[in-house]
Amino acid sequence: MNHSITEAPPEEIATELYQIGSRLRILSEFSRNQALRAQAQERRVEFFNGYALLLEASKICDALGLGFLEIA
Repeated sequence: MNHSITEAPPEEIATELYQIGSRLRILSEFSRNQALRAQAQERRVEFFNGYALLLEASKICDALGLGFLEIA
């Protein structure tokens, strides 16, 4: 996106949100893998919490993207 979000068409915003959501899903999988490898229970909990938060943020981005597509 090369201009202000207020000037961007809804389709472009939806695309950006989808890309952000996709990156968040990748990061969530990384966090889950780190949790499975962690030896200390405290670290496992931290990574699993990160996994859950990143996955939820990804779902929010997807929902927002769909909303912008409906506007278009």
